[in-house]
Amino acid sequence: MDNFEELLVAPISNVLHKVTVVAMWIFAVVAFFYMALGAFVYTLIFGAAAIALFFAKKYSYIEYEYSNTNGEIEIDSIFEQKNRKRKIIFDMKDVLLMAPVESDRYKDNKENISKVINAVPRGNTDKKYSAIVSQGAVKVEVLMVLTQEFIDSCYIYNPRAVVKY
Repeated sequence: MDNFEELLVAPISNVLHKVTVVAMWIFAVVAFFYMALGAFVYTLIFGAAAIALFFAKKYSYIEYEYSNTNGEIEIDSIFEQKNRKRKIIFDMKDVLLMAPVESDRYKDNKENISKVINAVPRGNTDKKYSAIVSQGAVKVEVLMVLTQEFIDSCYIYNPRAVVKY
């Protein structure tokens, strides 16, 4: 029987994204205004600012999707609700510990971590979980915001590593 659990976690506030989009359009309009006046230096300055904000707005609203398919955890970043990028894939058998960041068991086992992958949306204040994954000789820590249902689905595949609170 297949086991599938999916969780989408969005940022608490998208004010930064809205401000970035509005500022981008304002700089673009001002750049066109200066272009019509023939002030090319100001056109370049405001045009460059509009282009920089166009690329920065992609990173101002990032959602994370966690999916568990038969013990294989996939974590994807979703930029502006359009573009998807894979952050990491790991098997629950390779997880040494999955526990809340505030727990004593996590604090006792967080040594020798080579890489930290933060998959927590900006401004999120929910309980963070850490999964310490062994990938060969490298230990990777993945920070996530999980629901009880998702934790239960992970518990099925590695009950010794998952701390349920």
